Amino acid sequence: MPTPAETAPVSPTQYEPPADWDSPPEAEPAGFTNGAVDGAEVYVQVQFPYEAMDTDELTLEEGEQILKIGDPDSEGWCQGRKADGTVGMFPVDYVDQGEVES
Repeated sequence: MPTPAETAPVSPTQYEPPADWDSPPEAEPAGFTNGAVDGAEVYVQVQFPYEAMDTDELTLEEGEQILKIGDPDSEGWCQGRKADGTVGMFPVDYVDQGEVES
C-alpha cells in the first residue's frame, strides 16, 4: 500500500512538464494584430480608473499606458500588458482609442 507521501498531490514547484511538451511560442501566432503598423508596439492611455472584478482582468489607473496585445472582442474587452508585466483583459471603453505608438 502506498504511503501518504507517495499519493500526495504534486506541488506546483515540484511539477515538471513532460519531455515531449512544446514550450510556449516565442513569437505571436500568425494573423496576430494589435493595430500596430510595421511591427510597432501600440499603447492605449487609461482615461477612467477601473477595479478588476475577476482574476483575468487588469486594474486600471487613470493616465497609465497599457500595451495593447490583441484586438477588442465583441463584448468590448481587449487583452493588454501593464508596465509591471501584468497581463489581463481590460474594458476598451475606459481607454483612449487614439493609440500611442512606442
